[in-house]
Amino acid sequence: MKRLIFVLNVDGDVGSILPDLFRFIFRRSTFPCNLCKLTYKDFGSAKSWKEFIETLACKVTFAHRDDFTASYPQFSDDKFPAVFTEGETVEKLISATEIDGLTKLEDLINLVRIKLEKTEIKIHDKEHIVHQPYSIIFPSHLKKA
Repeated sequence: MKRLIFVLNVDGDVGSILPDLFRFIFRRSTFPCNLCKLTYKDFGSAKSWKEFIETLACKVTFAHRDDFTASYPQFSDDKFPAVFTEGETVEKLISATEIDGLTKLEDLINLVRIKLEKTEIKIHDKEHIVHQPYSIIFPSHLKKA
């Protein structure tokens, strides 16, 4: 089964998390991750984003930039945020340029839907949701099991 990996444009180390959280809450316009700005409220995911993620017929992972590039060094020079699919290989599905050009969560959801039409990953109707766990991962959990 494929996995969808949303890579945030922030690092997950202790020295970055608290300053980033402060900036996200109090100075959101200066925050470097448009994926975060679109999908998160001050203390959690936007409800419509959570609902959309639950419709995806695959595992979904959210990774910090440093954790992702440590596990997949071939993407070290890429710009983030970005979205990748993982199956036999890891491939970029949505670029930083595409994400950074969005201003509304609905536009992000529509972009993900359009891009997924070209993959094996299906989107379920709300009545047929198969709950797949999603998580923010740590470096040791990023590699395929």
